[in-house]
Amino acid sequence: MKLRHFQPLNIQGPGPLPPDTEGPKTPQPPAVGASVGIAFTWNCSHHSVVEYLNISNDNKLLLYTRPKKDWRKPLTVELDFTLVSILAVVEKLQVITTYFWLFVKWRNDFVSWNSSDFCGITHLTLPADKFWIPEISIEEQANEEKSRTSPFLRVSSSGDMMQHQAFHLTSSCSLHIFTFPFDKQACNITVLSPMHSDKEVEMSNKTFSTKLDAKDRNLYLTNGEWKYNNIIVSRDTMTGLEMNYSTVTYQIFMQRRPILYVLNLIIPTAVLFFLDMAVSFTSASDSEKINVKITLILEVSFLSLILNSILPASSDDPPIIAKFFMGVFLLMVVSLLENYVTRSLKEMKPPRWFLKCERLISSRRKKKTSEKYVPYPDEQKEPCDHVLAGKEDAEAEAYIFLRSIYSEVKQMREQLFPEKSQMATNAEWNRIMAITESLFFYARLIFSVLFIAYIILKWRSEM
Repeated sequence: MKLRHFQPLNIQGPGPLPPDTEGPKTPQPPAVGASVGIAFTWNCSHHSVVEYLNISNDNKLLLYTRPKKDWRKPLTVELDFTLVSILAVVEKLQVITTYFWLFVKWRNDFVSWNSSDFCGITHLTLPADKFWIPEISIEEQANEEKSRTSPFLRVSSSGDMMQHQAFHLTSSCSLHIFTFPFDKQACNITVLSPMHSDKEVEMSNKTFSTKLDAKDRNLYLTNGEWKYNNIIVSRDTMTGLEMNYSTVTYQIFMQRRPILYVLNLIIPTAVLFFLDMAVSFTSASDSEKINVKITLILEVSFLSLILNSILPASSDDPPIIAKFFMGVFLLMVVSLLENYVTRSLKEMKPPRWFLKCERLISSRRKKKTSEKYVPYPDEQKEPCDHVLAGKEDAEAEAYIFLRSIYSEVKQMREQLFPEKSQMATNAEWNRIMAITESLFFYARLIFSVLFIAYIILKWRSEM
């Protein structure tokens, strides 16, 4: 049987319709049996839907105007946000770099068809440059936009359109680093359409809730420095210079993994500090102690430079770790000065005030030993008490005589051997310096323990 070929039907799209028509009509297949098969096959192709929608022609109305039959009603744009990765957080510049997907969905009132008339075709993939697309912008954007927008749209028979956009975004974020490196941050990504007011385009989240579901956590791909906690979605209206904008804000909560900073900064600094304390217990000379402590101070200074390259300089309240480094540095400098001062005092001769004090103390001791012992009178004396009293007086006189001889011999020895007297004075001076050094060390030890306890409690209270 010979089949006839039909010419394509001239179907009008969703443009202005004549008064006597209600909408685009679906082409009907001919009544001839063989012809019916050909027409039916033609209606089952995507080309028939495209011809029906009049998209193949240069229809600028679908591209230039907001696809709303009643312009007084806002066009609802639904957003589906999926966080893929937190790439970098730069504390020095107060910016965060993220990579996320954004599915944008809206309804075009002029693009629809009955799927039953086209063999159940419910969706098409069409070029995006044929239709009006809402402009999407990020308020917190701090760098040149690096986004990839799909050149195609997914169009449904009901007129719903959806486009996929991938963003590699560097946005500004107010980072609070007081508890660094045990800090938690919350950064916002605010999506809006800058060319349309809230009366024209209304932004909303596709699955609007206070917290996004677990699919975002499962699609979080990287295992880097930052740990993703959750996302909170909020919808608001932002006031502009000439009009208000409808916005959707995604607040990303994240927590830093501190193990790298603990191993590279905190533990080495604490070890150097305890090593500085241990050096004071050793029996090394003061010169060797000073050299070791200078080396430890230089190492702590190098670690402080690494920390300074990370933390921002515009912080009003210095972070706890900065206070920790500053306190450790000051305590080590005080320890160095303590060793230097005690060494200088040991090497110098005893000062005059010390010699005067020693002479005064020795003279008072001589005076006390030269005093005669006088027994207390007893009211009731035995008959033989006078004999015992005479014996005690003789012993006391002999003791005084021996003490005077000892003092004279001592003076003669000091005059004959002055170096021995000086050695005794120096030994007494060194003993006093050793006691003073011990007092300084224990005072610094107590202050160091209190300082470390304060830092630990401060970190725990802020976490």
